[in-house]
Amino acid sequence: PALTSQYTINFNVGANGRLVAGSSTITITFNGSTTVDQAAANYNNTSITVDAVPTAIPTTDISVSGQAVTLTIPSTVSIDNNESLSISLDRTVSPKPITNPSSSNDYTLQVKTSVETGNITSNSYTISSDSPVTNISVSVFTNIVNDASTDTVSFRVQNSLLSGSGTITITFPS
Repeated sequence: PALTSQYTINFNVGANGRLVAGSSTITITFNGSTTVDQAAANYNNTSITVDAVPTAIPTTDISVSGQAVTLTIPSTVSIDNNESLSISLDRTVSPKPITNPSSSNDYTLQVKTSVETGNITSNSYTISSDSPVTNISVSVFTNIVNDASTDTVSFRVQNSLLSGSGTITITFPS
């Protein structure tokens, strides 16, 4: 919880949902528990993917008001009726534009366009207080039976480990 995050929102525009490059907009409204940075310049790694082609959205085409982030369709992007698209608000940049809620729970967000102006609520997604470890890999140097070995264990944690109090436990097979 309360970690900066990458959000990827996938949806289809409707039968009459064609969006015009350079003028149509998509608005993503986050729930009130999510922290939404109000500086559009901090969304500098936002992209839209249409037909598997990602396109960066310039920060000049992004506006933020309260919990709503509005993106103007880039002049190089064409979105036809019934088209599938994906919006990515990336956490790899600094400062980070979106921070998860601080409480574990299921949440939703809403999306609308300048053509289809009614908010559509997303499926729920879970924010958890668990701190999963991911991308675990082990390298063994030497792998000869009963020989002394140097093992290197690499992994990624989603929450910071505090110096002096954070712990890492590795359990080897017997």
